[in-house]
Amino acid sequence: MKKTIDSKLYLWFTIVCLGVCIILAGVSLYSVIFVESEVKQLFAAETDQSINYNEAYIKLRSPQIFAGYEFFDIEDSDIKKILNYFDSKISSDESIEGADVEYLYILIERRMSGSRLGIKTSVFFLILSISGLLALLYERRYEKKHLANT
Repeated sequence: MKKTIDSKLYLWFTIVCLGVCIILAGVSLYSVIFVESEVKQLFAAETDQSINYNEAYIKLRSPQIFAGYEFFDIEDSDIKKILNYFDSKISSDESIEGADVEYLYILIERRMSGSRLGIKTSVFFLILSISGLLALLYERRYEKKHLANT
């Protein structure tokens, strides 16, 4: 009976998991390093606050992978109300004032939670790719050992 060699399966599993890991980590780290830090700086600025709040909202309006606003969860209806409220303000050229900042904090918190989830998911796929690599190395070693004995 011929033994099935799974080396190609392990190799492709490792490559795909590593690719997913890199993509998720890249998007999440981009969000953490560039978008979230820039929005926090806009919140902290003491001059032209309404302009900064408008810019912060525009940056937060396009969601990150895991912080998507269309996903169904407990906070989904609240988030959609916030987005509709700010969209109407932006479209009518109104500025976002200090009283509305708490809603911006809800949006940034959701984005930060999404970034953390993306990083944790990329670590999970990294562990899967390492497991696939270990299985590949074991299979190759097993092949060499049994081919030498036959």
